[in-house]
Amino acid sequence: MILETTNPDFMNILSAQVPKYGKVKVKLVDNDGITTSHRLGWSSGGYVMVMHERRKRYGFYVTWSSFKCIIFPEKKATENDKWVRSWTNVLNRLEKSGLWEEVASDVRTALDVGLDKIKQAYNIDNEYDNSIDYTENNNRQAIKIQAIDARLVGSREDGTLYTDTSIVWYMNKEAKVKKMHFGKKWLNDKELEDIANALENKLPIQVGTDGRITGGYDVSYNYQPEDNKAWYREEYRGMGNGHYYLALDATHALFYEDD
Repeated sequence: MILETTNPDFMNILSAQVPKYGKVKVKLVDNDGITTSHRLGWSSGGYVMVMHERRKRYGFYVTWSSFKCIIFPEKKATENDKWVRSWTNVLNRLEKSGLWEEVASDVRTALDVGLDKIKQAYNIDNEYDNSIDYTENNNRQAIKIQAIDARLVGSREDGTLYTDTSIVWYMNKEAKVKKMHFGKKWLNDKELEDIANALENKLPIQVGTDGRITGGYDVSYNYQPEDNKAWYREEYRGMGNGHYYLALDATHALFYEDD
């Protein structure tokens, strides 16, 4: 964050950025444009001061108008920040491409519910009571999860509840999104261009001979416009199992499961 000393709310913002019982490393830019590194802390009199080098308790006051601005370090992203950012990226790509409408709906719900509640629900869904049967165990889990947020459960025709695994199982951590890759650059560019054209014109496409291109993996992609869905796969060569993704658009895919 860059805090200009001309900001009318400068002192309030400065006070909020300096921890009450610690120091913060900053860069001070003077009016000649010269940048120097310092630490800021609080004096016993309740003023923000510049700390002396290698001193924990002693510093000196400055005239802030002699500086152009203070550059504060970017705060490290929290687990929740990273989670929100990753799933927002997924949602933005899906909304633009129009693929996987049900997944986009689930992502909207997940972002609205929040990571904390989803993790609570995931932990409950992994608790098993061996003294009762499988069906009763699942029903009890779903009732507990419903109390956290009703959007994390569904209801069967007989009225019993079940955990919405599409959110609880698959969205309790950051989304893993990667760019699809089909081998050498000239081939990769061609395949991505063909995929983009197919999506734009809603034409079915299956990438590669018999749906596969052999590289480090047997890589395949297919798009079904009638279902509005597309898949990307990286399978171990000649094995038929590997890593499976939901294609989000013409270039990127969301990891779904390993087989």
